[in-house]
Amino acid sequence: ECMGRHAGWLTAAAALANLKGDGPDLIYLPEVDFYSDRFLDDVRRKLNEKTNLVVAVSEGIHSPDGTLYGADPSGKKDVFGHTMLSGAARRLCELVKAEIGCKSRSVELNIPQRCASHCLSATDISESVALGRAAVKAAYEGRTGLMITYVRRPGDRYAIDFGSVPVRDTANKTKYVPREYILPEGNDVSDELLKELAPLIVGEIDAPRRAGLPYHFKIK
Repeated sequence: ECMGRHAGWLTAAAALANLKGDGPDLIYLPEVDFYSDRFLDDVRRKLNEKTNLVVAVSEGIHSPDGTLYGADPSGKKDVFGHTMLSGAARRLCELVKAEIGCKSRSVELNIPQRCASHCLSATDISESVALGRAAVKAAYEGRTGLMITYVRRPGDRYAIDFGSVPVRDTANKTKYVPREYILPEGNDVSDELLKELAPLIVGEIDAPRRAGLPYHFKIK
């Protein structure tokens, strides 16, 4: 289970592992309705092809009527008034055990997604530093109330420029994965999306370590 609520970018990015043949067998994003019967059919079909499956699912998958599979049973809301999410994968895990009878377990990649900075790509690091510089420059020039943006240049060669938009135009809003990047069956993403995402993970960094563990500076 991956973070993202109503936007499936992080879940879709799991497909990048398929560039080496080791990625998820099925991927479900919140941009399309989720049908449990179709999910079970997908799992059964894949189990006829192989004995072990990996399924990447967004925390925000929902039924056609909008019901969130991972909604907190208590009905708690976050600071934005959104339903708290916890357990979409766990629910699907129980469904597979009950309907198919195979061994199944769920893993929520929430904390690792936030904290695995030692796994960042060189591209991500360099762009993050450049983004910070663009933000400082904008502030120094007296331009406030803005969010700095990446603007991808057209063409086959990956390159970006920086722009800005008013914060009021972006706060508490969602950038969805375009439907054309999701297969018609709703259980995987397209090769076109992988081409869009692949440049973002290029390059490795040698993260500083102490006693075998990643070392992070602390701001006091």
